[in-house]
Amino acid sequence: SGGHHSCVLDMNFKIACWGFNNYGACGSGDEHLQTAQPYKEILAPEEFIWRRLFVGKDHTCGVIDGYYAYCWGLNSFGQIGDGTDVDQRNVPVPVTWE
Repeated sequence: SGGHHSCVLDMNFKIACWGFNNYGACGSGDEHLQTAQPYKEILAPEEFIWRRLFVGKDHTCGVIDGYYAYCWGLNSFGQIGDGTDVDQRNVPVPVTWE
């Protein structure tokens, strides 16, 4: 569980998040919804599957095959790890290592 949202990595290696989609923390692609987000699957990039899940206060990260990390949600302090400080990311974006 995060600050106001929860996510699950199920036995089929799918991630779904629900709750308060503040700053896109549920990763559904919806912008700053301040209402309850229903249970909604977060698609892994390309044909990969999710292996790990980490939920923060207003952001979430997942790791796919090959140990590539993707994050979404609040990014005002660069916590998404994509090299920017854009306010929010509404869908998973790759973490960059530079």
